[in-house]
Amino acid sequence: MGWADLKIGSKLTLGFGSVLVLILASSYSGYSGIDSLSRSLVAVGDEEAPLVEAANEMKLALMSSRNAMEEFKGATATI
Repeated sequence: MGWADLKIGSKLTLGFGSVLVLILASSYSGYSGIDSLSRSLVAVGDEEAPLVEAANEMKLALMSSRNAMEEFKGATATI
C-alpha cells in the first residue's frame, strides 16, 4: 500500500498531523530556550548587581573626597 493508494482524507490527516508535530517541537524548543535565557539573566543579575552598587558607592566616596580636597585646597590657599 503506497502513498497513491491512500484516500485524500488520510493524506490530509497525515499532512496536518505532521505539521502539528513540527509546530509542537518548535514551540517546545523555543520555550525551553527562553526559559534557559531567563534563568541565565537572573543569575547574571544576582552576580552583577552587587558589583554595580559597590562601584557606585566607590564613585560617590571618591567624589566626596575630591570635594573635601578642593575645600582644603581653597582653605589653605588663603593662608
